[in-house]
Amino acid sequence: MQEHFFREIFQPENKEKRKKIMAFFALGVLLLLCSKGIWGGKQEIPPEDVATAEMPKEAKENVEQKMEQVLSKVEGAGEVRVMLTYSTTKEQVLAREEKTERNKGEGAESLSREDTLVLAENSQGTQEPVVLTEQAPKVEGVVIVAEGGDDAVVNSRLNSAAQALLNVPPHKIAILKMEQGGKKNVYH
Repeated sequence: MQEHFFREIFQPENKEKRKKIMAFFALGVLLLLCSKGIWGGKQEIPPEDVATAEMPKEAKENVEQKMEQVLSKVEGAGEVRVMLTYSTTKEQVLAREEKTERNKGEGAESLSREDTLVLAENSQGTQEPVVLTEQAPKVEGVVIVAEGGDDAVVNSRLNSAAQALLNVPPHKIAILKMEQGGKKNVYH
């Protein structure tokens, strides 16, 4: 049946049918191109839709302090100090509203778009952008200084804990022995 359909379409007397089929095909392709991301494909977020902000010093210190508390509980670790470095800052994707308007006039059609940032009133009564998603900064490296940092077993445990807490590969974690309060043993 398909073979018969194609033979019939390509006969000279069916030139109008071919034109209509090609027009529908072209319209379909055009609609697919205009509706990017219709099947959930990855859509790039325009730079103006992403707000970046440095991680507040207090938040960074809070993460480090929590890690110090947890890691100091590891058997043999003793007192622990943690320092984190970050490769990215916190990112926020902001809500945007897009309005599209088609104007038809004198045989010509025009399309106009208006893209605006969605604002909401906060508790102080001021307008601020609506945040759709927020991504935490990405940890790049970890330095752990521990009293028991020279013990291989303690070192392994601290390394595993840091990997689990921060999703950082082991080669980006340095574990060092803590200096003993500045006291030096002097033998005569």
